Amino acid sequence: MISNLYSFKYFLTVVLIISLFYIFYDHNPYLPKFYKPYKPLSSGRKGATIQVSKQLQFTKQDEYISSDYNQTVKHIITQPLSDEEFDEISWYSTIKNAIILSIHPHLKFIPNLYSIYEDYVLMMPLAKTESIRFTKNANSDLNLKTICDADDPRPECDVKTHRNYVYEELPKKTFDMVNLVCNSGLRYKVYAKIDFDVFVNKAYFHDVMKFMIDNHKRKIYYGDIMDSNSASRRIAMNGKFYAITDSLFEELCKCEFKEKDKGLEDFWFGQVLGWCIDKKRFKKGEKMVLLKSDESKVIHKNLYDQNVGLKIGRFANS
Repeated sequence: MISNLYSFKYFLTVVLIISLFYIFYDHNPYLPKFYKPYKPLSSGRKGATIQVSKQLQFTKQDEYISSDYNQTVKHIITQPLSDEEFDEISWYSTIKNAIILSIHPHLKFIPNLYSIYEDYVLMMPLAKTESIRFTKNANSDLNLKTICDADDPRPECDVKTHRNYVYEELPKKTFDMVNLVCNSGLRYKVYAKIDFDVFVNKAYFHDVMKFMIDNHKRKIYYGDIMDSNSASRRIAMNGKFYAITDSLFEELCKCEFKEKDKGLEDFWFGQVLGWCIDKKRFKKGEKMVLLKSDESKVIHKNLYDQNVGLKIGRFANS
């Protein structure tokens, strides 16, 4: 009887110690917390929930509803803009001879990139001299697909084309990449391309992708605008980072276009896309719209910040 009583007291003591430790641990900001990554079953589903840690801070502008620390937060699926709302943030540029769109992401919160993971694809053409392990780690929270040459032996390659290329033949690789995706049967709301030597601010990336995903039925071409539309040329986006909505991509897949042996792949893509859309003579409200990038959020080749010095690209080792 006495031994049973001692056992019961011992049990209560252990339970009390564990409870006190849990309370102390949970409320002590200096101890590490471990949160299991969460990926929703389906992005774009109304009422989908995400798990957030207590370190995240939200405001009304973030279009999230927060109940309390460490609670489940409902992600409000934003709606596409109406024609009137779209007209308010777009204008016709006589210099570029095109409709230009500008948005100002609020960048107020740490984005949940998994909530849009299934709605876009980010393609990165890689040369055999570029570190696939580095880029896979640096972009592990993005839906990144590496596009490698036929003779690239690395197992981390997501897609291999049917031939090999030298640097001057990047238009050929872009041609093959577009055809591969058109014929794959895989469909996303946004198709983006990024170079190996580019990093994008993750909060900015989320906001741009989310805007394009929400408005994917519009023909949006995003990037750093180069050149202007004329009788002989069409606008292209700088090849370091650009994206198009599926409404544009599906039209591109229906067009016939020829590969170019050498030259600048970004100009080739812009010319092919521009002429393809122009031939179809879409009415007002259905034409292609250019979404201008914020280049301060797109890091190219070099990054120097607090105790950080990074060089990346063809001449990084020189």
